[in-house]
Amino acid sequence: MIVCLCNGVSESRVQAAIHEGASTRQQVTKSCHAGGDCGACHGSIRELLAEARVTERRDLSRGARTQQRKDRDSGLLDIHLRGASA
Repeated sequence: MIVCLCNGVSESRVQAAIHEGASTRQQVTKSCHAGGDCGACHGSIRELLAEARVTERRDLSRGARTQQRKDRDSGLLDIHLRGASA
């Protein structure tokens, strides 16, 4: 899907700019030129930025839960090993 008609920038190119570190509409424009002309696509760019933030938070949360499980399981293993050596 084309996000910026003026500059012919696709949604995937905007998402790539975001993935590469653009975190504001202005940074996206600087990276891939989407939104650099009439401004009609600014809302779409902001929506893509918001979606990326939600995805990032979900992934971070999922990673934290995975780490907590690993830490818990490691602690249980330590307890089990200490009990086996006693």
